[in-house]
Amino acid sequence: MADDVLDTPTQPEPGANNFPDPALFAPKPGAKKRHKRAPHAPKADISINSLLDILSVILMFLLKSYTSSSVVLKQSKDLVPPFSASTIAAEDSTAVTITMKDILLQDKPIVQLENGKVTDRDTSHAGMLIEPLFSALQDEVQHQRKIEARNPKSPFKGIVTIIADRNVPSPAIVKVMYTAGLAEYGKFKFLLVKLERG
Repeated sequence: MADDVLDTPTQPEPGANNFPDPALFAPKPGAKKRHKRAPHAPKADISINSLLDILSVILMFLLKSYTSSSVVLKQSKDLVPPFSASTIAAEDSTAVTITMKDILLQDKPIVQLENGKVTDRDTSHAGMLIEPLFSALQDEVQHQRKIEARNPKSPFKGIVTIIADRNVPSPAIVKVMYTAGLAEYGKFKFLLVKLERG
């Protein structure tokens, strides 16, 4: 006798209609996690002026530290300094060069001369103060004061080294010294070419 099969509906298992377990969708151990991409942030303009100022000051200190001689004499057909047997080394200072054609401050032309003479249009104080040189020296003093404020080991000494052609008339040199004195330079040195003793 064959067994009778009863067509009875099967009941679902308990909890079959519940939400699935979130643990089933968790990443497997060792799998790389995917990060959501952050929305693009707006680009910000960055000012590098302050950084450039700092780099300029650092460069200035490095140049002052590694210069073997504080006064550099460039070869020029317009400049033939006098000779001396002195053995005193040049000091760190502001260099004013006087040729028969120009007055230069740190190798930058400031005043044009006429055969070694300062013209009246560039002078005041009864012809003693050289106005363009005075302004340039004041700017140099302010620059050195800023360096001193940031680095006390490089103080402003108020020394100016005059590099004059041997043919420059003495009145031009006196006017340069007078002008430098009013611009807070109280010490003067003259650069001379050292003679080799035989």
